[in-house]
Amino acid sequence: ETHGTGTPLGDAIEVNALNQVYGGSHSQENPLVIGSVKTNIGHTNEAAGLAGMAKVILAMQHKFIPKNLHFNSLNPEIDIDSIPIQIATKTIPWERKNNEPRIAQVSSFGLQGSIVHIILQEYIPEIEEEKEEKNKNKDSKEDHILTVSAKTPAALLELSNTYLNVLEKMEDNEENIENLCYTSNVGRQHFDYRISVCGKI
Repeated sequence: ETHGTGTPLGDAIEVNALNQVYGGSHSQENPLVIGSVKTNIGHTNEAAGLAGMAKVILAMQHKFIPKNLHFNSLNPEIDIDSIPIQIATKTIPWERKNNEPRIAQVSSFGLQGSIVHIILQEYIPEIEEEKEEKNKNKDSKEDHILTVSAKTPAALLELSNTYLNVLEKMEDNEENIENLCYTSNVGRQHFDYRISVCGKI
């Protein structure tokens, strides 16, 4: 999902950048399909990235890539035949390949650079039997990384001791450790004074 404002220079620069980044993993037989929601609803300015994300989510849900409306002629600055990129000039079925999840990127740019650039991957629910089998074969001694940070050295030491006490009292359970590490790594704000430890149960 491109920024795709329809400007002669901007579109050519964006397509060239996409080719440089993603071209190596695509071919003429398996091209990178591009489009822009601006052909449907126009430029929504500050909401452009959100609109592009909504389009991609709906495309994943309905399993097709919608065509670019009002696309009549190709920008002469874009040599589309020489690169593994395809513009969605028609609605394209979007099926999974080898049962791998569908993946898309959304870009939105402004005068100061990237406003939005995200990679979206669809969620495929696990079949309960597969989940049980995976858990059965899972190595119970997986490494976990715990990141701790604070505003001052003293606060870092105090917080580290708190985590140590929690870990000492915690049940020997893989899921408990995973949840603790995830919350510490992702759910807490990071400050200048920090440590990280790696370990297994």
